[in-house]
Amino acid sequence: MFTQEDAPIYPSAAAAKSSAAAGRRDERPSRVRWWWGLIGFAGGAGSHIFLSLAIGAVIVLSNRGQGGTQSLLDKLMSPGWLSFQVVLTSGILALWALGLPKALKVSVKGFLKLSHARPMAYLWSLVGMAACGFVVDQVLFLLHNAAPQLFDTEGLAAFGRSFAGASLGGYVLMTVVVALGPGLGEELMFRGLVLRSFVSGMPAWAAVLLSSALFGALHWNMLQGVGAAIIGVYLGLVTLLTGSLWPAVLAHAVNNTISSLYARYSVADSVEVFRQGHPLWLVSAAAVVTVLAVWQLFKAQDTSVNAADA
Repeated sequence: MFTQEDAPIYPSAAAAKSSAAAGRRDERPSRVRWWWGLIGFAGGAGSHIFLSLAIGAVIVLSNRGQGGTQSLLDKLMSPGWLSFQVVLTSGILALWALGLPKALKVSVKGFLKLSHARPMAYLWSLVGMAACGFVVDQVLFLLHNAAPQLFDTEGLAAFGRSFAGASLGGYVLMTVVVALGPGLGEELMFRGLVLRSFVSGMPAWAAVLLSSALFGALHWNMLQGVGAAIIGVYLGLVTLLTGSLWPAVLAHAVNNTISSLYARYSVADSVEVFRQGHPLWLVSAAAVVTVLAVWQLFKAQDTSVNAADA
């Protein structure tokens, strides 16, 4: 289904020779290996863990004699430290996603699909993302009620309290950072490097599912990780169907912004939704809208391919 759309990433043999003559890098499929995505993920996650532990140690040492565990947690969840952690993680992922293809002598822009999509692609991506959020909420509600200790809400509750209790300046800072940081860094890594690598060596559906599972694993918390994985499936489809990374980047950023607004102004509801769920009619409507958005993106892709063939 995605073969024709993916064709522009890797020029034909004649185009490759022309590109080489012009001093450009060869982008043929034979140059791409599916395990590049695993290397990028392992490098990004490993670097993140190492630096997080190092920074955590510094914070613990600096907090000695200044209060107990609660004082330390308050510092870690403060707007400044939260923003720093998000910037650090997103920056590491972006560096790996951009640096690995460059080191392997593959065009970064072509491989990561950094070309722009049609305006309607952005619109449908946003519509589907907004609807998908309600579906994800309901899935997490079912999981939390089935196994409340395994799928604990405390991590998300702490996130909500940080946004709700921050000053206006701190809230704006965290909102901007949480929207732009993961929107760029995580998409460059998971819908860029990881997904594009996996697509070169396995069926598209498997590439989407596996890259989404890795995306969820990066979030550590079980409840948040499952939600991230489901959203990752949607964003993976968006990326493959639009032929561009940017609609997924925008959808991810807007989704995080909505989460920030929700945490700020509905902190109780942001936790209670995983204990009570949404009305069945709302979840059903959201599922229909999500499928409709994906279908519209698929039709636009098909129309684009047919127009190109004509």
